Amino acid sequence: QGFRLSVVPRDPYRYGMSLVLDEASSLLLKSEINDGSGRVIERFQFVDVRIGGDIAAAELAAETPAARRAPGHEALPPEPAPFAWTVAWLPPGFMPTGRELRRVPGSDKAVELQSYTDGLAVFAVFVERDSERPERAGQAARGATVSYVVPRGEKHLVTVVGEIPLQTAQLVANSVNFPDAEP
Repeated sequence: QGFRLSVVPRDPYRYGMSLVLDEASSLLLKSEINDGSGRVIERFQFVDVRIGGDIAAAELAAETPAARRAPGHEALPPEPAPFAWTVAWLPPGFMPTGRELRRVPGSDKAVELQSYTDGLAVFAVFVERDSERPERAGQAARGATVSYVVPRGEKHLVTVVGEIPLQTAQLVANSVNFPDAEP
């Protein structure tokens, strides 16, 4: 038995959530993401939980080489210069949280990435310049995560990935502006 909490969106641009928390510890035991009609599209839950007791230090040790480095000893990648594109429309309440420049594996091309969150949901906008563009837009979904790809302008490809409805991803992707593009 646990404490139940429902998060109901006030607009059609995000999903709803149903959460179950342990009453004593407030540990999240179960979460469900649902679409506007209440249909569950993704579920996370524990099936066996033991709260309390000792935890061995080895259980809390970092598992990746980067995480094992002492804090303050790694060089942070430089913040990329401002991108020459903007997003003209975001769902209400979403704010930018970070941006980075990534290299496409096996290529000298770069992908510009800007992420956004409203505190619960997260999505990212990826922009590839001078890319091989598909003939038309494409989409994919797995659980609550959606991916929407659309060619923009003559040589740009915009992809939006996140836990948002497909229609929201389409609105965001189609609102990306390239002020530096040639007319």
